[in-house]
Amino acid sequence: MMPRGKDKEVIWYAQVLLDSIGARILSRLSGADGPLGSYTWPEPGDQGPDAQQTARVRIAYQIYRMLASRHPDDFVTDWLMTINVFVGQRPADAIAADEFASVLQAAQLVRESDMLGDPGEDEEDDEEVGDDL
Repeated sequence: MMPRGKDKEVIWYAQVLLDSIGARILSRLSGADGPLGSYTWPEPGDQGPDAQQTARVRIAYQIYRMLASRHPDDFVTDWLMTINVFVGQRPADAIAADEFASVLQAAQLVRESDMLGDPGEDEEDDEEVGDDL
């Protein structure tokens, strides 16, 4: 097996995910060896994730950013590990199976439904309606 170089951006994403969702979930969704396999990626001397794991970390980070912009880390962790009717399985397992599109769509649905209930937007809408009267 050829050695792989670390992608600093992906290592940074992995560190953010390690701090927010934890090593066990990151290892599960990335397909890392063992339940704590991703924990060593940021360490000097570790080769970091391979190409498939890198793609999974990028998607996981994108989903994390979508959900964490409006929810605490516990919500994101629960969302990743709970069977999702739109995905047909746990989103973390779908990411591990490289089924990115369904997970991204499900995360987008959460984000869009959150935006519908944003009290700040309702206040802006009320002001616009009042101006027209």
